[in-house]
Amino acid sequence: MAPPLLALLGLLLLAAGPALAAGTGQYVTVSFDGQEESDVSPESESWDGEGRQLQAVGPTSTFPDCVCDRRLSRSPYRLAYDSWTVDSSGNNLFCFKFEVVPVDPALNSYCANMDLYKIEMPIPIMCRYSIAYIRMLKSGTLKLVNFATQIPEQDRLNLKIIGIDIRNRAVAKTEGICIALTFPCATLDTFCWPGDSLCRFALFNSNKKNCCPISIVPTPGYPIGRPSPPNPPPQLPPPPP
Repeated sequence: MAPPLLALLGLLLLAAGPALAAGTGQYVTVSFDGQEESDVSPESESWDGEGRQLQAVGPTSTFPDCVCDRRLSRSPYRLAYDSWTVDSSGNNLFCFKFEVVPVDPALNSYCANMDLYKIEMPIPIMCRYSIAYIRMLKSGTLKLVNFATQIPEQDRLNLKIIGIDIRNRAVAKTEGICIALTFPCATLDTFCWPGDSLCRFALFNSNKKNCCPISIVPTPGYPIGRPSPPNPPPQLPPPPP
């Protein structure tokens, strides 16, 4: 497809792009003009080395830059904010937990019985250097980190967390992911693109690497997840006269 046609197609995709709908708990639904639907037309599809159907990545493409069933009702999994701690090296460690919800089998979506293979999230380009490591919440297993093509016009890069390998919903209920961050993007408000206090995660299964609904997780606010300071010690009574 000629470059001018790609640009025109990108503008059309942007015009029909996602809007945030109010949600409950730690995630909200992504919808399109008030209706749930797929995010790209067949004419814009191509395939990457992982078997994903891709959008034409460019100045107007939308995260996660591939064909994605964004309907939360089709997926049993969500991501929710869990905790903030500081590790022994001084990195800020932000953890997100998986939540498992019932799915109506009559919906007949490839996401209904999905496993969890990979997570992608958009981050500012410079924030790729802030990732000290990524590990599983409970097991502590370190995860492989990769990145998609940069989109300079959006100052966006998609972080890929590969090899989640959760095939059992009972296991998912006890697990999550933890991201250790340092300078220059040591907080979620600076690390999560586009800096609107929302972290976006696209979940992928291992069957053809299908993209399933996107969890949008509000950050707790700066300082992100900082534990409350300890209460001051009780005041001692004055010494006896």
